Amino acid sequence: MTPSAEILSALEESRRWRDSDGSQGRKMYLAFEVHADIRLADAVLFEATLQEADLTGADLRRADASAALANGVVLTRATLTASRWTRAELGEADLSDADLTESNLVRADLGRANLSGANLTRADLREAKCVRARFVDATLVEASLHGALLGGADLSGADLSGADLSACQLDDTTVLRGVRGLDTLTVSHVFGPDGRVEGDEARSWVQSLATR
Repeated sequence: MTPSAEILSALEESRRWRDSDGSQGRKMYLAFEVHADIRLADAVLFEATLQEADLTGADLRRADASAALANGVVLTRATLTASRWTRAELGEADLSDADLTESNLVRADLGRANLSGANLTRADLREAKCVRARFVDATLVEASLHGALLGGADLSGADLSGADLSACQLDDTTVLRGVRGLDTLTVSHVFGPDGRVEGDEARSWVQSLATR
């Protein structure tokens, strides 16, 4: 769906907001609106308010949604390749079956978000808050989860081939049942219920979670 003239004008204001460090333009506001299948490639949504917006199937490739307030946003089957969500609030967002290849989710809050079936190949989730997030059957090939919070996260059936889990925080409620690619993980150390675990012990503990 082609954006309306109103949305295009608001996007230009949003770009001015980002480029002027907030001295010009204004933040984008799409909260609670429905814009399924909208084409917003390269859009600037910096610090935008997207709470519970329905953007099912949207094209947001290369979009900059850094620091966006997007709790509960619906991005099911959306194209989000190479998009930026750094420090974005994505709690309880629905990103199921979305294409997040090479996306930037550094320090994003994904608490209770649904990323089941999503493609996160080479995605950057360093220090992301993924507490109780769902990554069921997601593709996380060569993704970086360095320092991510994964307490209560469900990664059942996910493909973690070549992923980096170093310094991430896991606990006994983290679900890794049926995870693929465990033998190719980078795991220098992790933080578990009893503190820091390093080297082979860290890898063995992560692998033990997959057998529960």
